[in-house]
Amino acid sequence: MAFLNVNREGIGLTTIGVAGLALVAALGAFIYSLNFVRTASQAGGQVVQLQKDESDPSSFHTVFTFRDSRGAEHTVKSALASSPPEYKLGDAVVVLYDINSPAQAKIRNFFSIWGLAFIAALLGLVALPTGIVILKWPDINARFRCTPPSAYAA
Repeated sequence: MAFLNVNREGIGLTTIGVAGLALVAALGAFIYSLNFVRTASQAGGQVVQLQKDESDPSSFHTVFTFRDSRGAEHTVKSALASSPPEYKLGDAVVVLYDINSPAQAKIRNFFSIWGLAFIAALLGLVALPTGIVILKWPDINARFRCTPPSAYAA
């Protein structure tokens, strides 16, 4: 029975560790996105193509064009793919871009900008209480069974 407790503790601590890493990644992604939004220039763009994703042919990347503040035209393929496509050919979009690297432009929508931070935070916020419950399960179980936790350690 002691082996099960060590395994449970290892799983609980590992889950808490993964949660911590996910929350640190979420914080980093949030700071990066916040800095990008604060410093990015904005331009109007247009969807010119819906490109099939190579790994999932049912998903499509949005390809859009925009003109930067210097008047140069840029064509960018969105890093995110969606199914069904999020936009239609010819749709007008608002584009955020760094004037020093317009090839990294993003369509201004929640998931394009905040998606990584959101998913990492969600993972961390689910994994953290899960790890705590796994780690503290004997204490939680004992409260409902009226059995002292020390009885499980043996």
